Amino acid sequence: MSAALGGVFYMTLGSTLYLHNTKIENSYAISSGVLTAGESSNFYATYSTFRNNLAYYQGVFQISSYSYFNIRHSTFSYNKAIDSRSIG
Repeated sequence: MSAALGGVFYMTLGSTLYLHNTKIENSYAISSGVLTAGESSNFYATYSTFRNNLAYYQGVFQISSYSYFNIRHSTFSYNKAIDSRSIG
């Protein structure tokens, strides 16, 4: 998966995303994170894999204020951000 201007997953203000037994691999985003969470968003991941993802700006995960992340039994590996922070 890839996204030119936004993230592969773009969560708007106050949204919720659940991932279970999901693989996010070989994705990239140019001007936002591969996963972008708007303010006051909720993100849940269980038994998921985030591998070999690339973000040019804003990191692989871009998390806005007051957002909640709950990640359990998941793997992060080989994720990279060119110009900012990254997870994994």
